[in-house]
Amino acid sequence: MESNSTVNEYRKFLIFGVIGPIASLALIFADIGLSPWYSWYSNALSDLGVHPYSYLFNGGLIFEAIMNLIFVVALYRIGAAKKHVAVLLAISGISLGLVGVFNETHHLEHLLFALIYFILFPLSIILFASSITSGKGYSRSLSFFCAVVGLLTILVGILQDFNVFNTGLGLGVYEMIEAVLLSLWVVYTSLYYLGSRS
Repeated sequence: MESNSTVNEYRKFLIFGVIGPIASLALIFADIGLSPWYSWYSNALSDLGVHPYSYLFNGGLIFEAIMNLIFVVALYRIGAAKKHVAVLLAISGISLGLVGVFNETHHLEHLLFALIYFILFPLSIILFASSITSGKGYSRSLSFFCAVVGLLTILVGILQDFNVFNTGLGLGVYEMIEAVLLSLWVVYTSLYYLGSRS
């Protein structure tokens, strides 16, 4: 069992759970701003990974994956996340980085890692919120909201991508909604455990 001083040392690393999502989303929006061709009505976010400014999008995903890994390890070492949940969070976070490594020109790998992230990460959040035994005042309802709504949103996007129906929006809209919700959970959880001693 970790001593209180060791736990507090690891707790400091939760700040990377705040830095990662904010920086990643900022880089993605910067890429969109530099890409007048990009349309919320026809494009997927991954289309940003194969053009002259693709280093912003791909770099943002890779950076977020690294920050997420540090966040998850810290969450586990302070005793907030059980081992199996931490492993699933880490796998899904690493998959996000691999989406940036294997852009759309690597179709099968890109699709596989994107699906792992968009489906496994919210499921991992649900497991986390269901399994925590400490953290008085931690909002499980916010966790469930971010995970469930994010998951349902991306499933709608996937169904549209398979032409089950058409809302007139591009896949990027659904991807961005889920990305923002999952980022909200990471930032909230980081800030909560940064200020908590439970």
